Amino acid sequence: DEKLRHNKQILMIKSHPREKLVIYIPSSCKYIKMLRDEELEAKNIVLQEVLADTSALLTDYSGISFEYLLLNRPIEYIVGDMSNYTRGFAFDNPLDYMPGEKINTLGELLHFLDDIRINRDKFEKVRERLKEKIFKGNEMKNGAEELIKHLDRFG
Repeated sequence: DEKLRHNKQILMIKSHPREKLVIYIPSSCKYIKMLRDEELEAKNIVLQEVLADTSALLTDYSGISFEYLLLNRPIEYIVGDMSNYTRGFAFDNPLDYMPGEKINTLGELLHFLDDIRINRDKFEKVRERLKEKIFKGNEMKNGAEELIKHLDRFG
């Protein structure tokens, strides 16, 4: 929270819809906010609208990162628990589909926040190549639909 205050950033946390774990943010944390499905629905806001107003995405293995590719903004991946992940991956080597730094420690997360603050983006070209591979020039089409077609090619 202190790093976010110093950087004049807000970290919004949105759990995956299937996630059962309840995340508690202490009231002393002024720069970390939870986005809850109920709140978004009550305001008639879809997650993609929120994402359009963000500077970067911090995620684990969620498919939302593929939609976020269309914005061509930094994506960082929290992978510290990758060996324990039980839902399975759509690809044999999921790291090939993660065009951003892989975060394992708090220090790496803090470094990412600094990179965002100063607009440092080391993965722009990598994201562009992956976007081209997945969407093949169909960026203006429904991103989720195109991703499903791509995944279907893997059987």
